[in-house]
Amino acid sequence: MTGRTLLRAPVVIALGTLFLWGCASEPRAEETRTGETPAAAAHPEQALLEELALANRILAREADILDIQGHVTARSRTNPNHYYIARFLSPGGVSTSDFIENDLDSNSVNGPRDDQARET
Repeated sequence: MTGRTLLRAPVVIALGTLFLWGCASEPRAEETRTGETPAAAAHPEQALLEELALANRILAREADILDIQGHVTARSRTNPNHYYIARFLSPGGVSTSDFIENDLDSNSVNGPRDDQARET
């Protein structure tokens, strides 16, 4: 085994753990004091999207995945028939705003798009 191969095994394990942890944990409840209104309504799955963006960046950095052939997806915590995938770009450049919510047939739930990788 080469040193590069030995480095990839922990990365795959870490990404798998992050993915499973993200799918298994409960969504965080918004904490507000009585009488306060939230400044801006955050995406209901903001924490999941942040973890997913981090997992994509780890994939790019630790496994040298620079194209869309390597990507990380996560199932929606609020709708088990939906998942999130980054739009068509390198995993190293993914941010929370780059994710597209798809149904299980890989169709965007917010209308047709031409800027996403296909999950087949």
